[in-house]
Amino acid sequence: MDGFQIHFSQNNADTLTIGGCSSFRICYLMNATLKEKYSLAATSDGGLLKMRNIGNNHYGTYTCTGAFDNTNPRSILVLRRNNMVINGYGADETIVSVWKLLTIILIVNI
Repeated sequence: MDGFQIHFSQNNADTLTIGGCSSFRICYLMNATLKEKYSLAATSDGGLLKMRNIGNNHYGTYTCTGAFDNTNPRSILVLRRNNMVINGYGADETIVSVWKLLTIILIVNI
């Protein structure tokens, strides 16, 4: 696995680097405040970003780039679905499932 970073932007605002994982499978978040919102762990083929305490500040564009080469980014737009909880899916599980799929797509393609 090559190292990677995960970035977030909302409403075309400034991009925030959430964190990343090194090629040695050591993961980090950029600051202590982000630990309240996310956790990041290495997997056999990339990483897994988990969102905690889902709220409006989690919805936006998540982009994965190589740690030292951002010429081939992969992004996904995470939108709020009003019926997530109504249809029997907890918001946390639904968004984490989307992110698991995203990390497989993003990390394998970097």
